[in-house]
Amino acid sequence: MKILAYCTSLVLVGVMLGVAAFGFLMDRAITATGIQNGPWVTNTAYGDREAPALLKAGVAKRGLFALKSTETVYYTAYTDSDGQALSDACTYRVTGRAPATRWWSFTLYGGDNFLIDNEVDIYSVFMDPVSMNVDFTISPDAPAGGGDWLPSKGGGEISVTLRLYNPEPAVYESLTTTPLPSIVRESCI
Repeated sequence: MKILAYCTSLVLVGVMLGVAAFGFLMDRAITATGIQNGPWVTNTAYGDREAPALLKAGVAKRGLFALKSTETVYYTAYTDSDGQALSDACTYRVTGRAPATRWWSFTLYGGDNFLIDNEVDIYSVFMDPVSMNVDFTISPDAPAGGGDWLPSKGGGEISVTLRLYNPEPAVYESLTTTPLPSIVRESCI
């Protein structure tokens, strides 16, 4: 009976370590692989049937529902432009010009990879058809001066995803150098 208990606990520990390692490797497949452009990271294998299994699992875990890379480019930032981790306790200004694309949007996610629940039901900032300029705030509370805003309160470590739908060929040709909006930390609580 003692040997059975010992073997059972070894199997349980092995399974738990395997699940933890798999979770770590899935997250790493998203955050540490791919193409870096400032604070933004992308991967041309998102949505690709031939993508590595860990990348597919990471995309599924994060709920990206990724379209093929021939249709959409996804850039995600986990840090600001100075390399500091994004936090729900800080206020960030996202500014710049969006790359040439048919449509773009920014969506904010909490540390659990889900949308951050908020009282005002604001979950993304999207393209102004007249301008390709990007200018909005990520912060726990609405900015005093108004303007576009993504509420971050309750998100913990956050990330922001930029989706470029049907970008022009020049974007695909220069994923590491295409000018993307900056994320500047203005203050923290």
